[in-house]
Amino acid sequence: MHPVRFILTIKWFAAANLLNVSIYAGKCLALALISYASLVVDVANLRFQTMNVWTVSPDDEVWIKDPTFIVPRAGRQRPSR
Repeated sequence: MHPVRFILTIKWFAAANLLNVSIYAGKCLALALISYASLVVDVANLRFQTMNVWTVSPDDEVWIKDPTFIVPRAGRQRPSR
């Protein structure tokens, strides 16, 4: 193989590899941004609020506080007539 052709082949592989890495990084970044955006939407959604829930352990003696329990808030109520 001619040395110039060999060098061009190496450069082509390096460019293709760099392109593949860039595409992979772009996909990972897109997934991270989508996950972050959905988290922000969930936090900003005022239809849901957290409430403290006390659950009983299997031995029925120890109460465990679970602050991550999320319940839907009541929407606007129609005025009763």
